[in-house]
Amino acid sequence: MAAHRFIKPAVGFCVLAFAGASAALPIVAERAVPLSSVIIIGGGPTADHNQVAIESNVRYVSRLLPAQAHKSTLFADGDTNSATVLYVDDVKTLPEPQQTVALAIQGNDQNFTTYGHYRKPTLPGSLDGPSTRDNVGQLIDRAAVTTPSDHGGLLLYFTGHGSPLNGNLDNNHYDLWGKAGNLSVKDLSGQIAHLPPNMPVYVVMAQCYSGAFGNLLFEGGDPTAGYSKRDIVGYFASTKNRVAAGCTTALNEAEYHDFTSYFFAALTGSDRMGRRVTGADFNRDGKVGMDEAFAWTLVNDQSIDTPVCTSDVLLRHDVPFVEEEVIKTPYSDLKKWATRPQRAALEGLSEKLALTSEDRYAQADKMMSPHGDPTSQQLFRDANGKFRQLRTAQRQFLLARWPDLRNSGSQAYQTARTEAAKYYETNTEAKAAAKELIAAYDAMQKASEGTQQPENMAAYAIRFVRVATSVVLAHRLQQTGTPEQKARFARQSANERRPLLEAATANTTRPTEPNNDINNDEKERETATE
Repeated sequence: MAAHRFIKPAVGFCVLAFAGASAALPIVAERAVPLSSVIIIGGGPTADHNQVAIESNVRYVSRLLPAQAHKSTLFADGDTNSATVLYVDDVKTLPEPQQTVALAIQGNDQNFTTYGHYRKPTLPGSLDGPSTRDNVGQLIDRAAVTTPSDHGGLLLYFTGHGSPLNGNLDNNHYDLWGKAGNLSVKDLSGQIAHLPPNMPVYVVMAQCYSGAFGNLLFEGGDPTAGYSKRDIVGYFASTKNRVAAGCTTALNEAEYHDFTSYFFAALTGSDRMGRRVTGADFNRDGKVGMDEAFAWTLVNDQSIDTPVCTSDVLLRHDVPFVEEEVIKTPYSDLKKWATRPQRAALEGLSEKLALTSEDRYAQADKMMSPHGDPTSQQLFRDANGKFRQLRTAQRQFLLARWPDLRNSGSQAYQTARTEAAKYYETNTEAKAAAKELIAAYDAMQKASEGTQQPENMAAYAIRFVRVATSVVLAHRLQQTGTPEQKARFARQSANERRPLLEAATANTTRPTEPNNDINNDEKERETATE
């Protein structure tokens, strides 16, 4: 995941590639996935890349799991007494005097958001060890022998960071803890091969470059090899050549807008703050399938993410196409060929991009590169420069007067911080400086959001083009594919339509407040037509 400068953390979207069945078919409620085992792998490769949002994702998903599933968790160094979680103060929740101190002393001289404080993990239950390759393999082996005779599914959830592997984008890796090595696509494929062949595997990954793991569909994780005989369903936060959003050091979970937040909220009907989520049941069968959860995310969230699903990988592998020809497809054909969730995604993204014509596929294709506004960029440079100038002055003053502010892990630090806040509360000249610094920070935040908008718009365009491409390729597969290819795609699509988690089984601990629904019922009614 990639951290973004001064802006609220963002989230992810999945490309919907389930056009194998006509949208006019009768609605049949999909049977929920029976999960027997869940393995959660979280944390960065080092403490300074182990942002608090990653820990929050582990905690959030942990409480959504069905009671009957055997759960295992690997996180960072595996030690709940080790201060490995990186966070920064949520300055806007503090009184002005404390805001000023936090803005001045947090981080280093160049960047106050990248470098923050460290604390121990606050995760439920005990950890099963550090996130290493050997431990991942051992837990997968354990799932193979502890699974009941009905061979329920295994869910693998990864939240952390990813990197390209030696320039081979088909074999990217998930960044594991410390020097124990990383987990490549082929590594994970080899570990999954230890499971019983009829045990389905569901993979959700929220890291950069994670789209490469769609190659788990193939034997050995190699797209040049044949398909694996195992049922594997995967959702990945980004394409294999792009970063993902969401690894923030900010503490305020109410402001998290990441891939994990929206996908799991749509599946279970409750977000990480306990607010009710509705509108994702596009086919009106009373349940939310995985494809529907991603469609809901596509039309409800702002993000730079460009996720991939396993059926998306399958279509691009099996159906030859020339991109320039596919882009000429009229929008009326896209709507006719798309499934209900795909149609919801196309309609929602059309609205985001202000696309209304029949050639909106071609229009979106031209919008996939961000075009920054020079005026917005200059506004940010000016606002950032002023903030840094004011911050430097206050930082130098505070560290000279209270040297203990340099060591955030000591008791003397807390005493010094209290004294410094008192100074800004009682000294007239200091009060004025504090208000000026806070105003400069607010102006910089606002200007930063302006510079992020072109990136978000480009991501919307990429998502639109990818969803539309999947619709066209699925249509072509039905026309020209072999019986084997059609059957394989139909099975993959059916697996991806199933609910992964349901509200009835979610162990949600946060209270649901009245009148705070995240609701998209009107758009659902518009797009869930027969």
